[in-house]
Amino acid sequence: MANRQKGETGFDALGQTWTLRYGTNALCEIEDLFGRSALDVARDFEDEATVRIRSIRDFFLCGLKDHHPDVDAAKAGEIIDALGLDQVGPKIGEALALAFPSPEDTHAPGKPLNPATTGETGAR
Repeated sequence: MANRQKGETGFDALGQTWTLRYGTNALCEIEDLFGRSALDVARDFEDEATVRIRSIRDFFLCGLKDHHPDVDAAKAGEIIDALGLDQVGPKIGEALALAFPSPEDTHAPGKPLNPATTGETGAR
């Protein structure tokens, strides 16, 4: 089950529940794969006329690997086909928004304060 506080979003496809998350390792893998920042690559998806489907699949795959390490590019493509290409972009966007919350989201009631903004170190 996806945990939004950990930056995870879930969806169902191919008779299974999947979890998409862009944590540090996924973002580093994207940067290594594309040779640019992950957010810069994600901005490419905004232009439907020039976006490459392979780029979407590879970006999507990087977000799946945290919870589904055995998924390869071919399986990611099958998941995209089952989910629908029109649904993949919004899912990627949702997972990225959770990975990079806005400042007002980080101080919402019920969410822990970010130690970097409170001066706390987390050590006790």
